[in-house]
Amino acid sequence: MGADNSGNGISGVGNLGNGASGDGGRMVCDPSWEQWGVSPALRRNMVEVAQAFRKAPTRGEAILWSALRGKRIGGVKFRRQQPIGPFVVDFYAPSLRLIVEVDGLIHEMHTDADAHRQDLLESLGLQFVRIPTELVERDVGEAADMIRACMALDAPADGSSVDR
Repeated sequence: MGADNSGNGISGVGNLGNGASGDGGRMVCDPSWEQWGVSPALRRNMVEVAQAFRKAPTRGEAILWSALRGKRIGGVKFRRQQPIGPFVVDFYAPSLRLIVEVDGLIHEMHTDADAHRQDLLESLGLQFVRIPTELVERDVGEAADMIRACMALDAPADGSSVDR
């Protein structure tokens, strides 16, 4: 881990999310948020932002969440509106280090910022899959197939099972 990221204030993240430290199943980042340059106050704010996003999902997010929740895709647990450092991602599968973003109109207006955010998160070893809102709303099964294809890329080469 420990990516340098050329002075952007992010020096790496240890464990992004097994929830093993008595945290009630929530994502744990160890080492602490300070390695992101995220103050405790900003961390609290990001959690509040994520909670507000969970209460008012977009139509595409709500549709995709109904397909992801309860380990419905490949037995993998996804979290919705998950804070990771100074960002909130639409969906996150900690066991795969996989981020799923539902891209709607807001993303079309902020492509440069989205690309920079994605680069920073990928530099930590996280994978991204971006799914257009239109696809989710038209054919959630195809959107789920895109996620499954990404999950298959993460499977062991020898065909052995992965504890998820």
